Amino acid sequence: MIASTINLFAHSVQVAYCISCDGLLRLYVEHWHGNANPSSTTMTLEVTVDGVTTASTGSPVANLQDIPFAQLPNCASPPVVFASCSDRANTYNDWAVYDFPGIPTNSTASIRVISGNSAFTDDGCGMFPATTNNFVVAPINQPPITIPSEQVCSGTATDPIIFPPGNPSGGVYIWSNDNTSIGLGANGTGNIPSFTPPASTTTEVATITVDYLCASTTFTITVLPSAGPDFEYVNISSSSFNGADPNIQCLGDSTQFQAQTAPGVAIQSLLWDFGDGNNATEENPSHFFENTGTYNVTLQLVTTDGCTQSSSSFITINPKPVANFMTNNICDYEALQLNDNSTTSIGTIVAWNWIFGDGNISNVQNPTHDYATDGAYMIGLAVTTDAGCIDTTANPVLVYKSPTASFLANAACATK
Repeated sequence: MIASTINLFAHSVQVAYCISCDGLLRLYVEHWHGNANPSSTTMTLEVTVDGVTTASTGSPVANLQDIPFAQLPNCASPPVVFASCSDRANTYNDWAVYDFPGIPTNSTASIRVISGNSAFTDDGCGMFPATTNNFVVAPINQPPITIPSEQVCSGTATDPIIFPPGNPSGGVYIWSNDNTSIGLGANGTGNIPSFTPPASTTTEVATITVDYLCASTTFTITVLPSAGPDFEYVNISSSSFNGADPNIQCLGDSTQFQAQTAPGVAIQSLLWDFGDGNNATEENPSHFFENTGTYNVTLQLVTTDGCTQSSSSFITINPKPVANFMTNNICDYEALQLNDNSTTSIGTIVAWNWIFGDGNISNVQNPTHDYATDGAYMIGLAVTTDAGCIDTTANPVLVYKSPTASFLANAACATK
């Protein structure tokens, strides 16, 4: 409700002047009439140059919208405020613009705003008449600005880009970016802050346009490829791995690692840290973990462009079970009873694979088996835990041939 009340009577709320980049004396008048036609209003002004005063009434040459005071364009030095409504200035950021051509360089001048005659140039708070102090219309001496181009790595935070020191009297760097896919916004003021370009496998180039007072320049930010948005390492299954989870491996098995990058990424160097005090520089190394536990495995990769990227993941090394069973020799007419005595220190045993040595197998934990013929057989057992770790063992069994009972009987006479 307060803002609405202000808008009922606030028209001009601030006035400032500067010397424009083309050497003209310029007046900025802040108002709240948005994009109204500047020719619909007039102001009565006096300009005194070297003691000679000229009065005129006219319309603005332009009407600018949404421009903060610090970013008023085409000024060779920051504008100087000489009247304002302190509770409303720098609120609306819409500006009527007046230019005064023909004022000689190095002359002494002043501006007096007598009145705004209609629409958005009416006095908003009793500012008018308002007069500047005397000032010198200095010649334009804006040195060029040069900003070197940058090369940064995708996926890695950049350093801030610090622009050269500006005019001692002030001024704001204003920049714009024509390629926001590099991770930097479309525009801003002041130095360019640190930003993190998204991981990419292609080179991205952005042209940055920078304006400072009357100077303007461009430079480029080139984002070099990284290992890619899916950069990671993958475990290739060890000899005992059953495919459930590649980040779970078994003690005593060789774990194969592979540097997995996006297609087209050229690797200059890499360093594996297995988290157990051991390192490797091969692209696809094998590693034996000597103890059970969980390890943080890290891969640091440097591309041929000099960009560094790291990836890490945890790998758990589980103990293997201990396969164990006992056998008893039997005769060929007996059924062999096998009892599993295997153990595991972590998890549970979930699978048993028996090989009886006669071409028959079983997946039962405690199977029985009938051998068709006598002889010596080697029984094998492989047990698997719920982590996919396997151990095997084997024991011999003898199946004896059963004897054949036989006897002869002679005929005999009964005795009395």
